[in-house]
Amino acid sequence: MGIKVINISFAVSIVGITFVLIGGEGALEMLMIGLLSLAVAGLLVLYFTVTKRNSSLFMYLIRVIVLGGITGYMFLTLFKT
Repeated sequence: MGIKVINISFAVSIVGITFVLIGGEGALEMLMIGLLSLAVAGLLVLYFTVTKRNSSLFMYLIRVIVLGGITGYMFLTLFKT
């Protein structure tokens, strides 16, 4: 169940990045939603990785960090303009 939420937040972030690259309307909103959902998903994955010692979630944690960094950079760049 939780993995589905993480995958949906990945998809929303990727759609937001695509909107930025093609110059579509609503890119800032998509990036904001994707970034907030990635932050929540990242905290949950980090919590379950540490408490349950589940190494299968470690790859999701790396994906959250990388995609969150890219999404955050694009969000801040758009937010300043």
